[in-house]
Amino acid sequence: MKYKEIILRMEDGIATLTLNRPEKKNALSYRICDEICDAVDEVANNDEARVLVLTGAGSAFSAGGDLETHPATTAKDRETRIKHLRHSVQVASKLRSLEIPLIGSINGPALGAGCDIACACDIRIASEKATFGEIFIKVGFVPDFGGAYFLPRLVGMAKTCELIFTGDPIDAYEAERIGLANKVVPHDRLEDVTMELASKLAAYSPFAMKKAKAAIYRAFSTDLDSELTAGAEAQALCLETDYAQEKLKKFKRKSTSK
Repeated sequence: MKYKEIILRMEDGIATLTLNRPEKKNALSYRICDEICDAVDEVANNDEARVLVLTGAGSAFSAGGDLETHPATTAKDRETRIKHLRHSVQVASKLRSLEIPLIGSINGPALGAGCDIACACDIRIASEKATFGEIFIKVGFVPDFGGAYFLPRLVGMAKTCELIFTGDPIDAYEAERIGLANKVVPHDRLEDVTMELASKLAAYSPFAMKKAKAAIYRAFSTDLDSELTAGAEAQALCLETDYAQEKLKKFKRKSTSK
């Protein structure tokens, strides 16, 4: 599929989706939101894809929603505004629904909706130049790309309230301290560190990885006994895979050779 505002490439089981509006600091236009959703579907339907990396071209990850071009800003009635907004924010749901690991490679400012989609990633590796900001309140808006959903699960309720109520951005090191970023690395090492992690995850059983990710997020909406039952069922399926059987054979050979 041809894209105009993103770049999607695949190599060695790792898909990389790059937001490609550097002249606009990768602001989320109506079109780029559609292209992100299409690209995620393309990756999800590719059996070779083991990991997806999300990053931005140029100096920013994403400066947020494109207020200059989004049709919701010029819609004449509330129903139309809601329709346009719901169309765009499906990006957050699409990213979170991806079964394979999603790594955010945060190369610069992730602000507003850009911060929200960074939060939708499973893991965030941040450049020392990255900043994170739920800046909606400063322009009279509210987080609408999932920030109010994702942030409490990452940093807790009190810190979420502070970030959203003040709208003040934080630097990469503060993001790491509060659990918003997994790791901060030198800017010129960001791509290498991200790909090292992506390669490590891509080498594991794709079936087990999908089941592990599903278990993590399912745990937020179920009770312990239900999760234990689902875990047992998933483990039984994992035991049937060639990957697990080969690992078991190696383990048994190693044990008998001692």
